[in-house]
Amino acid sequence: MKNVVLTILFLSVTTILSCKKSNDQPEEKNTLLGKWYIKQATYIGYEDDMESYNFTDTEFDENYYLEFRNDGKATGQEGVDDKYELLYVHTGDKVTLTYVDNSDDPIHYVIRSNTENELVLFEDTTEGTKRETIEIMLNK
Repeated sequence: MKNVVLTILFLSVTTILSCKKSNDQPEEKNTLLGKWYIKQATYIGYEDDMESYNFTDTEFDENYYLEFRNDGKATGQEGVDDKYELLYVHTGDKVTLTYVDNSDDPIHYVIRSNTENELVLFEDTTEGTKRETIEIMLNK
């Protein structure tokens, strides 16, 4: 009887130890990946905390886009002839874009929305008494 109890105990411990622990956390996916077409950009400028301009541009076609690749690089295009290479770092709700040919001036965006088909980036910059906010809406 003692051998049966020890055998059952041994099998129970072996079974418990051999079970693979499942990870209930889904793997985080980089939802920035792919080609995003610029649909709208809103620019608001302030001087001495007073709004000095506010306009929305919707004059974009398929030649205005950002394409994020899996290797931390991106390609941007603004019009037919203005294409550029970027490096990007995506952390949480922030993405930093750096032009390959000008790494001294990175652009820091807050991601306001990031769904399967819509990406909204927000930038807020201040220089002296001047401040500008830019909100860019992109679609796949």
